[in-house]
Amino acid sequence: MQIKANDLTSRLAKQLDCVYLISGDDPLLVDEACDAVRKRAYKDGFSGRDVHIVERGFDWSEVTVGGSNMSLFDDRQLTEIRIVNGKPGRPGSAAMVELVSHIHEDDCLLVIVPKLDASAKKSAWVKALTARGVMVQFWPLSPQELPQWIAGRLRKEGLEASRDAVLMLADRSQGNLLATQQEITKLSLQFESGKISAEDVAKSVADSARFDVFQLVDAALLGDTRRSLRILNGLEAEGVEPVLILWALSREIRTLASVCYAVDSGGSVDAALNAARVWSTRKALVGRAAQRIGRASRAHQLLALAATTDAATKGQGPGNAWSGLSSLLLGLSHSGPIMAMA
Repeated sequence: MQIKANDLTSRLAKQLDCVYLISGDDPLLVDEACDAVRKRAYKDGFSGRDVHIVERGFDWSEVTVGGSNMSLFDDRQLTEIRIVNGKPGRPGSAAMVELVSHIHEDDCLLVIVPKLDASAKKSAWVKALTARGVMVQFWPLSPQELPQWIAGRLRKEGLEASRDAVLMLADRSQGNLLATQQEITKLSLQFESGKISAEDVAKSVADSARFDVFQLVDAALLGDTRRSLRILNGLEAEGVEPVLILWALSREIRTLASVCYAVDSGGSVDAALNAARVWSTRKALVGRAAQRIGRASRAHQLLALAATTDAATKGQGPGNAWSGLSSLLLGLSHSGPIMAMA
């Protein structure tokens, strides 16, 4: 069966199921759920752990051979399978179906995967696991949910924070729950108990925002200029190579140019997105960006600016690469004039 993430603790307090499928992309929430299962297993007499990390070329016979011996020894053993990409393939799917078919009530299997898409949930191995145990999925917290989550974590540490302090902590962390929890732990060590102000947070909390290239691209496509430039500054501070950022931005600009050209020629946005092979999950995002850019001529201006920036990154042209990236972000995220790089 599938249970809500918030119900895992109460279910573990009542019983230990023989199979757990933990799914999600946030490392803190997933790791905390796995730790909760391990603690309950240890309490129930599971003294050992058999851990398998499934990557390319993994030998699934290690799992099936180990699984066939799960109930043959006096020491109860927790078997963990972490599938890095969430796709076991045909051999892995068959191996897990076989493993679950032989699992005993005194065994415990913990399978850890990234977020599963709709097709994966219908696969034989997921159905086999959920038929014998429970599945728990963790979803990213929305910007509206994050402050409440932070306030709850602070209360667990015996701290009460002002609303401004909570919002500042949320803004600094930008959804990186692992970094946020680390900062909350640091605050608890500094203040022990009592109220926390925004000034306290400003003094204590490092800027732990999770800046990555794909978040940068999505922020630009959404038209969020402020966030785009903030992420770009973070990437520069972290020493990320500008060529990697330019590659991601140029790829999106080429797609937008294709969509805009098709629309200029009389086609529909949906047909243009399909022709450009835009994933269904990104059609709304790319479609809005294409409408904001408007004509194909503007997209071609962005491509020309990307080429100039590329020359600057390779030392083959004048100008500053980071300035060129800033201009590209401005051109992508709002409909004003496209500025040349400095």
